[in-house]
Amino acid sequence: MTRRRDPDTDRERAAPRGTAARVIRVGNYIVERRLGTGGQADVFLARDVVLRRLVALKVLHRGSSQDVRGLEEARLIATLDHPNIVRLYHVERSEGVWYMAMEYVDGGNLELRVARVGPLEPVHAMKSAYVVADALAHAHKIGVIHRDVKPQNLLETRAGVLKLADFGLAGLRTESLENTARPVRLVGTPQYLAPEMWLGEPASAKSDMYGLGATLYFMLTGQPPFQAKNVRDLRAAHLEERPLLPADVPAAAAEVILRCMAKNPADRPSSAQSLQEELADAVGTVTGERRRGRRTIGGRAAPAEVAVYSQQSRLTADAAALRLPVLAQARERLEETLAQTPPLVVFHGPSPDTLRPILRSVVDVGQRRFYVAARASLGPQSPPLGARLLEQLHLGQGPMPAWHDRVVSELMPEAGGSPTVPTMMEIDLRRSITPAEATDLVELGRRAEGKSVMFLVTCDTAVAPGLLSEMEASGYGFLLRHVSMPELTDNERAEYIRTWTYHATGDRLRWTDDAIRLLRYFEVTKRKSLSRLLHNSILVALGSSTRLLTTWTVMGADVHAEYIQSPADIQPAWRQRPLVWPREDLLPTLLALRSSAPR
Repeated sequence: MTRRRDPDTDRERAAPRGTAARVIRVGNYIVERRLGTGGQADVFLARDVVLRRLVALKVLHRGSSQDVRGLEEARLIATLDHPNIVRLYHVERSEGVWYMAMEYVDGGNLELRVARVGPLEPVHAMKSAYVVADALAHAHKIGVIHRDVKPQNLLETRAGVLKLADFGLAGLRTESLENTARPVRLVGTPQYLAPEMWLGEPASAKSDMYGLGATLYFMLTGQPPFQAKNVRDLRAAHLEERPLLPADVPAAAAEVILRCMAKNPADRPSSAQSLQEELADAVGTVTGERRRGRRTIGGRAAPAEVAVYSQQSRLTADAAALRLPVLAQARERLEETLAQTPPLVVFHGPSPDTLRPILRSVVDVGQRRFYVAARASLGPQSPPLGARLLEQLHLGQGPMPAWHDRVVSELMPEAGGSPTVPTMMEIDLRRSITPAEATDLVELGRRAEGKSVMFLVTCDTAVAPGLLSEMEASGYGFLLRHVSMPELTDNERAEYIRTWTYHATGDRLRWTDDAIRLLRYFEVTKRKSLSRLLHNSILVALGSSTRLLTTWTVMGADVHAEYIQSPADIQPAWRQRPLVWPREDLLPTLLALRSSAPR
């Protein structure tokens, strides 16, 4: 169906039959669709008909002041030549409007990516910050300050290359915001703005360090460092408050963020090159490749000690557990299946928590063989599949007519764009799927076939049979591949638990046989999360200063319905081991578990 543009709403609508679609051409560029709109410019995806490539066409709004700004921005960006800075191809004035043809980055911005897939893994986040620091170092060397480092200005190609955008507009844009004393003309985005810029002082290279620190906070948590209902409170937070970091953020990463976001610019890294060194040290600390010395923030020692049980140790434990034969074999089969790039893959096993580290090691670790465009989880309270996918991809409330095509179209690489890797959308299925939802998955697979788009569904062994049966019965089973991980035997589960705990705690904690039996009982019979039980058991043991993980610590782990963030979150009744244990009501369960244990 051809389409024409509505001049009142600037939206596309169906054109009557027999009419031609309106073609918008600016110089050598044919506009294909709008990418975004801002206070200074509109950005379109356009095709260069001479060089036959896609570009981001930035068209500045009309006005005499914009004419000057357009030329200034073009000259500013033209001085930058770095692989992690968006490149300027061409600038011209046509019919009284300045437009710029810039490098088109096909993966979207970091803010949207985190909204779709969740916070980044710590090492990935810090390596991304390192790349941005390198781009800033290049810009600062030639006297260019960005002034607006934020997640929206970090663009990512589908091959995983991060690029810093909007240098020119950052230096020329002003926003009138109100503070407690007087109107201030701000340059930049309030959530990531350095204190000195809130005070109306000129931006410097260290202002960019602050913005990058706040952006790293966002990468690790999915939220800006400060959230407020109004500009007045946001200003006060940036000027006076210290950002609070969740317990699962590694200490080394937290130290970098706090140094970058120091209120006094003198307490921040001295340069972008210096920040790169700190990020490299932090990555080495988290991966266990090096130890890091202590630095100071505002004259005080920064928290540099790595806790006994930390994000670093948990990553090490995941890697060690994946070497166990049953997990290693599942990982190998998943790699082989995904290498075939079928449109539909179902990965099922004992529980989603068991599958997650295998999946992450194949998809997210090492070379970027897949571009994970979005992740969606379907639990008991989730809306139907179609509505959930449209919501996660920010395509509307749906489902609506032709929503399958809209989803696949959103995930597809742009035709004629840069070389891409297969695009994947992960669907974490935590409930049984309806026949209608199974049909929807098949429809998505039909439309994704041959388009380098994959849908990867993870579920447990209770959900998988119904899902696979429905999809096979559709007649399109040839679109589907599935990988199964067998149920762990009691011995394999015990080996997994002991191996994981050994590496996560540095061999500081040991399990009793009864505790492992009770853990298995909660996981298999009660369908509790093994990951949560392991994590909480360790924190209960550490919080009570015990070296042994017993049935008491497992019971305490189960009582806490959510993940314990720190020993301070442990309920008072579980902070000290009782003099008498086990309780009488627990004895029959323990005796039954002992009698059913393999000999």
